[in-house]
Amino acid sequence: MVGVKVTASTTLPVDIDTAWDMLHAPAVFRAVSAPFTIFREKPGHPLPERFSPDTDYTVSVFAGGVVPLGTQIIHLEDSVTSWRQRHTVDVGRGVTGLLSFLQNWQHRMSLEALPNGHTRFNDQLTVDATWLTPFMWPAFSIFWAWRATSLKRLAKRRRRPLQDTWDARYSGRSRLWSGVVNPWVEAVAAKQEAGRALDLGCGEGADALWLAEQGWQVDAVDVSGVAVFRGADEVERRQGETSIEGNVNWKVSDLETAEFEPESFDFVSLQFLHLPPGPREELWHKAVGAVCRGGTLVIVGHSVTDQGLGIPRPPSAFLFSPEDVGNFRPPNWAMWNVFEEGRASEGDTGTVTVTDVVLIAQR
Repeated sequence: MVGVKVTASTTLPVDIDTAWDMLHAPAVFRAVSAPFTIFREKPGHPLPERFSPDTDYTVSVFAGGVVPLGTQIIHLEDSVTSWRQRHTVDVGRGVTGLLSFLQNWQHRMSLEALPNGHTRFNDQLTVDATWLTPFMWPAFSIFWAWRATSLKRLAKRRRRPLQDTWDARYSGRSRLWSGVVNPWVEAVAAKQEAGRALDLGCGEGADALWLAEQGWQVDAVDVSGVAVFRGADEVERRQGETSIEGNVNWKVSDLETAEFEPESFDFVSLQFLHLPPGPREELWHKAVGAVCRGGTLVIVGHSVTDQGLGIPRPPSAFLFSPEDVGNFRPPNWAMWNVFEEGRASEGDTGTVTVTDVVLIAQR
């Protein structure tokens, strides 16, 4: 009997990192399948919070939560072509009951990041149900359409207001920032041997790209999927023009809730990343904790003295002073240098002198 192929596709209103996490979440797996099929854990085989690739997970399957269909193995195989292109294939199989009739099971889920910060999702099932195939094809077709609709509905709930704000801001212009590395990143990192770097609030990726060109392995994080898409796109564009000795691992994440590997980075950078005082201090704590022994932390931001200069600035509560940074010094750091630096900037009435607060610290 020739197998059947069922496909469905939709656009998910979330970035590709969020969509990728959803495809690996058992909670999402259950939600998009209900109420047609209900998956229950086997005794002694609890499901994790996240499916790991190349691992068998056994579940019992019930039609409508009532009629037992048998036991199924879920087994994902991941393939990440680039930050913008990802696939995971469930090559599991039915073990008992009606599910044991399903042969040559291959469930391929593909994601493609879009320039607007959303993600294209394609869902394809190929399966041979032997003599049951003609009877099961209509049910699979309806089920797969339901899955795509349900996944889109769940994705809408994962949108964050801050992400909407920044995606809209980036989408309003073809390029929001200059594309040139921030001076203090270049000045400090150029004096160090290339290692592992963390760029928090990476925006369109100018700093991350510069660091990678110098040989750094960079984790670049920003809340905007639009901004990160542009950074990843720029990497591919530059690869034909210049040598990028390092690598950039792009990540879309809300920095207020993101976690970073402790004491794992030789260089941690926060350039003009402005948050309210509480979340700002929490992020600074996490940034400090991410710096390895002998590593460097660089924080640069707009000074509170810039208010009233007729230039765009974050709300006053989001700005900070040298005292804010200086009072934040953890114990046992080798160096913690905080100072203010003036520079020329174009305002509403011409060139004005703005002030940046700069921290250069070494653990």
